[in-house]
This record gives sequence, C-alpha cells and structure tokens, in this order.
Amino acid sequence: MYRPVLLCEMKLSLVLGLVALVVGGCTSPSGKTAEDALGTPGEQIQAYIDANDISNEQTTSTGLVYVIEEPGGPAHPTVDDRVTIHYVGYLVDGTVFDQTRGASSSFALRQLIPAWQEALPLIGKGGKIKILAPPNTAYGNNPPRGTPITAQSVLVFDIALIDF
Repeated sequence: MYRPVLLCEMKLSLVLGLVALVVGGCTSPSGKTAEDALGTPGEQIQAYIDANDISNEQTTSTGLVYVIEEPGGPAHPTVDDRVTIHYVGYLVDGTVFDQTRGASSSFALRQLIPAWQEALPLIGKGGKIKILAPPNTAYGNNPPRGTPITAQSVLVFDIALIDF
C-alpha cells in the first residue's frame, strides 16, 4: 500500500545518505573516490608539470621530481647539516598548507621528510629548487593533523636555501 513519505523522514534519509557518502569515501556512482579522480601520484605530477609549463624537470629513482631554479654556491648541504630556508608548501591544486612568513626557518635536514633530504643537497647556498614530492617521499598514509594534506598526497615545495 502507498504511504506518503513525511518531510522529516525525507530529511533524515538525506542526512543519512550524506553521512554514508562522507564515511564511505565520497564515492561516485562509478565507485571512484575523490582521490581516484585526481589520478595516481605520477599522473598528478605530470598534470602539474603540464599545467605549469615546466619543461626542465628531473626525476630521481624515488619518483621525486625537481627543477633547480638557481643552483646556488658550490658547497652543498648534507643530511647531517642544519639548513636555513624560505619555503612554501602546497598541494597540486595550489592550496598552501605551510610556509615561512617573512623570517627564514632553520631545521636539521635529517628530521625533515625524505623529499627534502633528497632535494636540498642538490643546490648550494643561495640556491632555489621546486620539488614535486610523491607520497613515498612525503607523508604517505600519515599526513600531519590540522592540515589539508590527505593520505597519499603529492606535495609541491618552492624552497630557497639561505644557509647551512
């Protein structure tokens, strides 16, 4: 027998449906999640390179992609050095998640993500580098809390090496 759906039942169904979408990974009718729509890390990196007209990129054995914008001086830091830098970190969609503001920041290179440990020794004091860090060289499945970085995010960094 036909029973009219009450407005409150419709609202409850809508809310439950939205909760299921969020909890279930926001799948589309095709079964793909929002992350799938971005593609694999390699596809995301290539799309970023294409969209930003980058033509002089290099790729390391770990999949890290970099562009040396300024080589800097002849001496290069090692993973054992403390580096002083200016940087901006953002997602491939341009969302900035971290940056130095005005003053430079200093870090023990050994304590930073593998992408930085690999990339910063490629430039000298005064050098600048852009890196596209696939998840295996960044945070993988363990993104920092309180940031827009999700599991398996490709990260982009513009870094200027001030000193080491």
